[in-house]
Amino acid sequence: MTGFEQGDVTVSNGSVTAFSGSGRSYTATIAPAGAGTVTVDVAAHVAMDATGNPNMPAKRFSVRAEPASPNAPPVITDPGDKTYEQGEAITAFGITATDADSDPLTVTLSGLPSGLSYANDQVQGTVAADVAAKIYTVTISADDGVNEAVTATFTITVTPPAPPAVTIADASAGEGDPITFTVTLDKAVSGGLTVTPSFTDGTAEKGTDYSENTAALTFTGTQSFTVETVEDEVTEEDETFTVSLTVSGTSATVTATDTATGTRPEKDPSKPLSRLKSPGSQYPAKSMNRGLVVGLGLRLLPGGVVLEIRSDENQHPHLLADPL
Repeated sequence: MTGFEQGDVTVSNGSVTAFSGSGRSYTATIAPAGAGTVTVDVAAHVAMDATGNPNMPAKRFSVRAEPASPNAPPVITDPGDKTYEQGEAITAFGITATDADSDPLTVTLSGLPSGLSYANDQVQGTVAADVAAKIYTVTISADDGVNEAVTATFTITVTPPAPPAVTIADASAGEGDPITFTVTLDKAVSGGLTVTPSFTDGTAEKGTDYSENTAALTFTGTQSFTVETVEDEVTEEDETFTVSLTVSGTSATVTATDTATGTRPEKDPSKPLSRLKSPGSQYPAKSMNRGLVVGLGLRLLPGGVVLEIRSDENQHPHLLADPL
């Protein structure tokens, strides 16, 4: 056959996208224009055989074209914004991208601060110590090879290193027992430093309920110190005081804004009044100075223990209630 060409193939609801062949064999590729019936025709007298006889019209070919399912684009999971210090070794975190069609994905990241890299689906590394302290916008790109690549962004904020900090933990102990406070320095300071505690009364009073310990601590890691408490024979609510810290002995900037609460828990009312040992002995409670009441006390009399109320320290105490 000679004279047979691509233009001799007539297509409805479609088009010829490729055509080849010679002699007795020809091939055409037909692309549907949309859903519906696609027909292919070859008219008569468009080609001839070796003896000059023209072709007869071809039998119509038809096929139903179904609508194609759209290919879903990749989906990137937001990893969340991050904040790191200059020189910080980060905890590696993952970048997740998925494709509903199970198409293989190519994922890339751009805009990472110096020192961080993306490999094996994770961001990892150590932020360079000399990288600029600012907000970096990181772009994630996921390409499924079918759709145009999708992108998402998150930020990494790089800050200067925080100065070393001294902290102190709350502590408590029973009446008469020492309270032990722990002081911690979170980062090494060249040459070390000195930390001095100071005390502020709350419901506990210096000298009456506890004794100050203002001895300086010299250290580079964790240290502790104790505060002695005073035992009395009065059932009271929990009593507290506050411990603050002052840093000296270094030119470095060290924060010491943390405070601790020292607690002397409520005395167990079932505990015996061991200090009242003989008739006539007494144990004064702390001065109250509220209204007419100057002080309270306990007195052991032959018949038992009575509560004293002093309205004037120069007057005789008033005995309240029957002996216990």
